[in-house]
Amino acid sequence: FNLTTQRFSPAEIDVLAGNPDNYAYCFSVHDRFGASGIVAVLLARRDGANLDIEIFLMSCRVFNRGLEFAIAEHLAVWAQGHGVGRIQGYYEPTEKNALVADLYLRLGFVEADSAGDKRLFIAENVRPPAHFLRSGIAAERVFD
Repeated sequence: FNLTTQRFSPAEIDVLAGNPDNYAYCFSVHDRFGASGIVAVLLARRDGANLDIEIFLMSCRVFNRGLEFAIAEHLAVWAQGHGVGRIQGYYEPTEKNALVADLYLRLGFVEADSAGDKRLFIAENVRPPAHFLRSGIAAERVFD
């Protein structure tokens, strides 16, 4: 699932991920059945005390299994540690991502604006959402 429908070239990802002020992590997960490998990527560009989610991708193999809440927790903890008070992300519907239309709402964001089909969601003074995953998830800085 791709919430923003954005596509970046490898060079654009290198620039975004190469800036330590930006959030650029990929996530892998394993459970009692084995490792699923890298199943999600979240890239966000920092602008002062704001963080704009550029890409939020997640494999349908792991969606609705709690990983999205663990990713939001990782993002919130990182944001708090880097002086970010506001995170915003867009959702743009496609035929394939209708299942995640309410994801930002479930993660504690509020809908702030809409322009056509594109919807803006904002979370201020972000707090990590509760979830049940405690192990089996690994976050790695993209291209570290």
